[in-house]
Amino acid sequence: MSERLDRIEKGIEELFIGIRELKESQKKTDVQLQRTEKELSKEIKNVNKMVGEMTGGLGKFVEGLVEPRAIRLAKSLNIKISEIHRRVKGFYSLNGTEEEREADIIIVGERNNK
Repeated sequence: MSERLDRIEKGIEELFIGIRELKESQKKTDVQLQRTEKELSKEIKNVNKMVGEMTGGLGKFVEGLVEPRAIRLAKSLNIKISEIHRRVKGFYSLNGTEEEREADIIIVGERNNK
């Protein structure tokens, strides 16, 4: 009987050791996970910044292509240009929801009747 109790005590002791090791391992995993989350968050911010810079630059490039052509088109249609507005933002309401719109270029003028 004493041998059986010794085995049970040893089993319980090994169980407590295993639990302690598991807790230590979980702590290390938690620290690693926090570090990884922080690094991932930083990388996401960097990617978002790069995408924003890229799309902003692309938008300006396209505006640079469109504006001269729009001016030539207006002139070819005998429109006397009085104003040019760039990156005009406006709002409109549709089905009770207010939406924002942006026009890259608005050319204001009068048609010459020749």
